[in-house]
Amino acid sequence: VSDARLVLGAVASEPVIVNEAAQSLVGHKLTDEVITNAAQLAARSARPVKNADYSPPWRRKVAGKIAEYALKELRGDDMREQRMKIARHELTG
Repeated sequence: VSDARLVLGAVASEPVIVNEAAQSLVGHKLTDEVITNAAQLAARSARPVKNADYSPPWRRKVAGKIAEYALKELRGDDMREQRMKIARHELTG
């Protein structure tokens, strides 16, 4: 990764730019370990407000899972099964 930007939506009153997570990717290959670390950093930056059907802690956890999903898809992984989990709201596991 030579440059990266990570932005979370639906976890605050406006999109959240997660520079620490993005910078953790720069200079590295998208290995599972690098992706997991970036996703955890992204999730820590999420500050969901109580304005939706799902609780803020659940939305924070899912933000990390979706960041992980997106990075794996960028890497070229087949994410069809994960996409179905997202559709069925099964990402908490």
